[in-house]
Amino acid sequence: MRFNELSLPVGKKMSMHVVGLDYKKHQIDAQLLGYYEGKNLMVALLAKPGQILLQQGQAVSLAAQLPEGSVQFETEIEHIHESPFLYVVLDYPLGVNFTPMRQHSRLPVDTPVEVTGHTGMGMTTSSIHGNMLDISRSGARLVLEKELTTMVTKISLGVMLESQGLERDMTLTAQVRNTAETSDLYPECGFAYGVELIDVDEVDELFLRSYCLQEINRGRALLCP
Repeated sequence: MRFNELSLPVGKKMSMHVVGLDYKKHQIDAQLLGYYEGKNLMVALLAKPGQILLQQGQAVSLAAQLPEGSVQFETEIEHIHESPFLYVVLDYPLGVNFTPMRQHSRLPVDTPVEVTGHTGMGMTTSSIHGNMLDISRSGARLVLEKELTTMVTKISLGVMLESQGLERDMTLTAQVRNTAETSDLYPECGFAYGVELIDVDEVDELFLRSYCLQEINRGRALLCP
């Protein structure tokens, strides 16, 4: 993968890894200032430990977390500048290592949901109230007031979202894929789940695509851990 294909924005936070005078590998918080494709890139160093001596020609590696994965690449220092702040000019990387972690970007939301569980035997649970904490084109994270039993094979998920000034009240079908982390914001919701959306209505799918694109363009996509 090529560096320019990442479309990293100016100001993107990164980490630079370098060997210090103590022969140990250290991490320096960094921020992308810009790049000239095929030539070099400039990175500001936000806090350099004293045991690190930077030199021209020194090999370094950089890493960053992205909404759909993580990226890492090797390069060398071309120039070091200390004014008006500490930044380095690096060789343009020949290639980058991208590790995908998500199929689609996850976007933060904070909206009430109403969930009904369905079992493989055709039974339906009573409604469970909770909140949606994040969503993507293919799934969501929910916190609920009551537990979904192992007999539940799929759920009906009622939620309202807004995109481009339009609100849509949707009932989505989903399958529980894993338990998730609860939120201190909702102490009454002691159960959390990651769910995968299935059999989405065509109009709802188009609306979800629009909503996710709107939030991605706002720079609100959640970074991979």
